[in-house]
Amino acid sequence: KPKKLGGAPPVHTLILGTHPSVQSLSRGEMYGHPLNAFWYIAGDALGFRRSAAVSPKTGKPYANLHGHLRHRTEKMIGYPQQLEALTSRGFAVWDIVAECEREGSLDADIEGEVPNPIREWCEGRLGRASEDAGRHLGVRRIVIANGTTGARFFVRHFSGWFEDGRLVASSDDMSQRALRSAMNRARRANPSLDEDAAGRGGLVEVCVLPGVSPAAARFSYVEKRAAWEARCYGPGLADYEEWLGSVKKAKTEAGLTTPAKRKGEAATPAADGDGGGSPRKTPRKSPRKSPSKGPSVRVLSSSLATISPGNKWIDLKVDPGELRPSATLTNGQCFNWIVVDAEEDDHD
Repeated sequence: KPKKLGGAPPVHTLILGTHPSVQSLSRGEMYGHPLNAFWYIAGDALGFRRSAAVSPKTGKPYANLHGHLRHRTEKMIGYPQQLEALTSRGFAVWDIVAECEREGSLDADIEGEVPNPIREWCEGRLGRASEDAGRHLGVRRIVIANGTTGARFFVRHFSGWFEDGRLVASSDDMSQRALRSAMNRARRANPSLDEDAAGRGGLVEVCVLPGVSPAAARFSYVEKRAAWEARCYGPGLADYEEWLGSVKKAKTEAGLTTPAKRKGEAATPAADGDGGGSPRKTPRKSPRKSPSKGPSVRVLSSSLATISPGNKWIDLKVDPGELRPSATLTNGQCFNWIVVDAEEDDHD
């Protein structure tokens, strides 16, 4: 299943590798080789740094990355946080090949491969699709992460998807060359195919980008990053901002937004006897450090009465993923956040 943490935005961009390398499989991380450019590029685009980019054997910086990464080592985060930074903005990552026979890690050595059910997932037709099919149906682009080699595997197993008129090649030269045969068959099968409608009305754009593997040495890191930002992260983040705008508009229309507060004022839950009226005004207090109890926690609405029985709490029925302080607070706003131990439940 594609790695999609949380539940905030719909998936707009599905990034497909070919099959994990030996090192990725041993580490349990996608694109896990220390010289793989994927997470370095993602970090440059999304505001974090994968690692110090220094060889543990020699203690010297990796030559192909040295001087090119945008963020300092203070921005380094671990793999789970990198994955969260990516998927919380509507990107999903998966592989074309589910299982195969292969000596080593090169895509060219893959034999007897079995593909993942990518089309079924995008169209909401997997076993558990009824729970979140709507998020999958928002996919606007599929990004092939390993260049023309990855494109060959994708076309081999999903040529019918092109011929059905549901996939179109991105307009850039690399995608047009790599997907030429698939698009020629699609045009013959669908003479009225509107390739300019990619990303709208269920028509998915397929973009073939320079490979992020260290074996793909034809392109420099800077060239790879420029292509990925132009065709993957730029459009994807624009889709994410569009979604944020639609959420804000829907909340405004539903009357769920909080009026802007003047500097130095804060909103607190309505106390008994206030009748749910205007929030009390309190003087600005010095910020307190929350206890260091690990990752983010989930506060169930059913538990609020026991957490703070003296206050009246209103369940806004909003996805917990949208209530993270880092995602919802703006300057001049604050809330009475309570840190509790996370309960293990069936939700991710």
